Amino acid sequence: MTKTERKLAGEMLRLAADEFGNHGCNDMELENTDENWAMIIAMHDYNGSPPEDRDERPKGKKKIFTQDYFLMGYLSSLLTKEE
Repeated sequence: MTKTERKLAGEMLRLAADEFGNHGCNDMELENTDENWAMIIAMHDYNGSPPEDRDERPKGKKKIFTQDYFLMGYLSSLLTKEE
């Protein structure tokens, strides 16, 4: 992807996150992997979530649940940040 394409994709995700955040039932299922759990923590860090708002990683579960707009906003920030 070019820098322009990344910025455009990031902006589209930001707009989608705003729209999806106004819908009900925003569940997003991710596999319960170390990489996905690290992304969940990074999303909370990006969002400024206090530690008490963070769930413990589900033990023995195959899925991690988050919100679609939360993930879109985080991915948007990664795509649009200046290098």
